[in-house]
Amino acid sequence: MNRSPSSMSVHWLARAPSVGFLALLVLCAGCASTRGPGATGHFEGRTWTGAWDQFSSHESQWIAPAALAVATPIVWAFDKDISEDSLSQSIFNSNTKYGDELAIGLGAIPLVFGAVEAAMGDSRDLEVGAEALSITMAATYALKSVINKNRPDGSSNDSFPSAHTSFAFAGATLIARTLQDRYGTWVGYLSYLPAAYVGISRLEGQRHYLADITFGAALGLVVTNLVYNAHFGGEGSPGIFGGDHGPTFSIGPAPDGPGLAAGLDWSF
Repeated sequence: MNRSPSSMSVHWLARAPSVGFLALLVLCAGCASTRGPGATGHFEGRTWTGAWDQFSSHESQWIAPAALAVATPIVWAFDKDISEDSLSQSIFNSNTKYGDELAIGLGAIPLVFGAVEAAMGDSRDLEVGAEALSITMAATYALKSVINKNRPDGSSNDSFPSAHTSFAFAGATLIARTLQDRYGTWVGYLSYLPAAYVGISRLEGQRHYLADITFGAALGLVVTNLVYNAHFGGEGSPGIFGGDHGPTFSIGPAPDGPGLAAGLDWSF
């Protein structure tokens, strides 16, 4: 399908605010991030080899994206048939509005939580959330520009992979891992249910084929787990943040009168 220059411009302009906003968050969060003893750098090889070692050694991290990635070329062969069946055997409906809102919400929740934590002096969650979501979106749109797969409704040729799905699964992964690590609860993994709904809504709404959705989900899972591992570290890998607690900076009302007070705390 050919698109006119004007329609392409509108299409890219529609993406620009969200991508630019996430990129800004990365810059702000990166500058304010906390670092502890033994911390590694963003661009050190051991940071990401350590993250990959954690990813590959934990079945809870790699089984789901591996299954989705393997399923992608299989369902791709039947994409058109599956898309047609999704119309006649709809689980929900063809309106993508609620799925779109859920995708935004799943990404916003960890960013809002991170912003609150940053206001209290710990910007680690904000940095991880901003980087995971930004890298997920960057990888998604890079693949879209290379693959050039037509959408089921014929509106454009950027169907693969689904950005809404990759964004939703990235957000769900951030929620799940944060709640598990901070509070020892599995409740956060329930966020994968609304993330799955996002993917289904994109299929039934004729915005994406099933292969676009399965790969988008896998992409969000892999990128977010790797970014999370790289920052918080694990066995034999201190991560970008280093020890349990890095230096934390806080600012708030002065306890003994009007004005503001700032403090720096470094715990080992």
